[in-house]
Amino acid sequence: MPEVTPLISPRLPAGVDVCYTPIDAPSRTPRRREAEREAVARLIEWRFGRDVSLGHLDSGAPVLLPPSDVAVSISHSLTEAWLAVSRRGPVGIDAEHPRPQLQRVAPRFLSPREAASAPSLARLLLFWTAKEAVYKAAATPGLDMRHIEVDPEALTATLPDGRRFLLAPLAPGLTLAFV
Repeated sequence: MPEVTPLISPRLPAGVDVCYTPIDAPSRTPRRREAEREAVARLIEWRFGRDVSLGHLDSGAPVLLPPSDVAVSISHSLTEAWLAVSRRGPVGIDAEHPRPQLQRVAPRFLSPREAASAPSLARLLLFWTAKEAVYKAAATPGLDMRHIEVDPEALTATLPDGRRFLLAPLAPGLTLAFV
């Protein structure tokens, strides 16, 4: 059975833990979805034990069963499944590998101010993972990604309703959003 690895990073805020495990199937194969579910179940069991499982709200957001005051977020990359756990409030995590197609879809997720900065592929990857992580933490169905304003220098993201999230780029293509 593949191992679960806790992420050790000085960028992790107090009260937030992140761990990951390999996904045992290549992308775009019939077994991929099952392998992703197995990886997430492995993360939940490693972090919380056998008596806790993962459920989903109607919005699709993950929740622990039985219910808990702990917030969780899940992400899948090409090679790993990631779990963020927060005792301090809403949390979101997103993992993505750099792909040139981010440049093609950038108008669908960048705000006009962000697009005006002519971001490099590395900066696009930060914007994308930050917005995905904030979207998960904000739990606001229908939130338009272009309306999540990311400030990459201050490492914050602001929603149209004024809510603000802190960002922790943990590695290239791995961003955590939290309050």
